[in-house]
Amino acid sequence: MALTNWIDTENPFGLAKPPHWWLQQLSLFDPDLVLFPSRRDPMYRLTRRVTRSYGLACVGKLDKSPDTQLYVQLSVLPVISYLPTIQWTMEQFVHLDSCDIWKAGGAEKAADQIEAGEAADQAKIQRSFESDSDALAGSAYRAAKTRLGQTIFRP
Repeated sequence: MALTNWIDTENPFGLAKPPHWWLQQLSLFDPDLVLFPSRRDPMYRLTRRVTRSYGLACVGKLDKSPDTQLYVQLSVLPVISYLPTIQWTMEQFVHLDSCDIWKAGGAEKAADQIEAGEAADQAKIQRSFESDSDALAGSAYRAAKTRLGQTIFRP
């Protein structure tokens, strides 16, 4: 089986090709994902084949960097970049799965999920702050009473 998710382009930094098993997993995970070595930076570029838009055709006219020109030539969109020190493991697929906008139902639903998560985080921080404030106020009250030599009624 010929893998089409690795594109052996100009490789000025001599980056090694990922292991065959990893490329097979990438193909099984999402056949639209394509990996290639960057022409501009010492890193790998993971991209997605364009299926629902015009891609970066308009951007390619303005941005003449070698990677952008390759995106236009291959009709792909950037997803993530990997440093050459990457350990090729299944962890990358878990991360990609958790960040997949299409799997979330599109950009609007993904944005809604992110905003809901941020609101939940903010509410958790607020509850923690209020709980800490209550505890601090109680401690301050007891300390003030103790300094004044007064007793604190405890039922």
